[in-house]
Amino acid sequence: FYDSSEAVVDAAEWMPSLSNLTMIIHRQIPLSTFERIARLPRLERLACYFNGDSRQMPEIARAYAELRRAGRLKRLELTVHNGEQLAALVSPLPDGSPPFPELRELRIAGSRGIEPDDLDQLMNLPSLIHLELSYSNLTNAHLPHLKQLPFLRTLYVEANPHITDEGVAAIASMTQLQTLNIKGTNISADGLRRLAKLPRLRCLRAHMGGEARNELRKLLPPRCELDTN
Repeated sequence: FYDSSEAVVDAAEWMPSLSNLTMIIHRQIPLSTFERIARLPRLERLACYFNGDSRQMPEIARAYAELRRAGRLKRLELTVHNGEQLAALVSPLPDGSPPFPELRELRIAGSRGIEPDDLDQLMNLPSLIHLELSYSNLTNAHLPHLKQLPFLRTLYVEANPHITDEGVAAIASMTQLQTLNIKGTNISADGLRRLAKLPRLRCLRAHMGGEARNELRKLLPPRCELDTN
């Protein structure tokens, strides 16, 4: 669904078996929209994008605080503009229980205001194994905060040009990673050679070619896919 009002959720509530919902919101965000989304009984995948201006930022945070109650969600894709919104989304519920206890995939793209310390909040997601933070203005300083996610298997930090070889040590310490996307960063061939030693890596996505690609291929674990397109 693509809409800017509660009409989307009106329709969704008539489909009790609905498991997948996509929304693009252009105008004011009714808080009740997210209260109702959180109550959809079988919702497992939600993608929600906001095209509003900065005046809506506090409303988005309050809406995300309501969304935490969607206990069946397994995949969540959202516009998160800043640390306040991220904290509202992933902080524990008022009774102390974790948000989204079944959430396995979180995709955040296009953020410009998440500070390194804000990522510590992700520790509240006990089942998270797939994290995408592409196009999010990340720097090397953000990466050590991701080491606290012990079950993380897939990490996308694509199109974050401020990530350089200085951030490689933090990524390399996440030895449980199986899929890594670093396209659009400024990690050099030397940095890639260090990341190729991740013992469980099954897919590496990075921009490179020629002899450097052939050399990297030799360093990767057996059966690891290398995507350099």
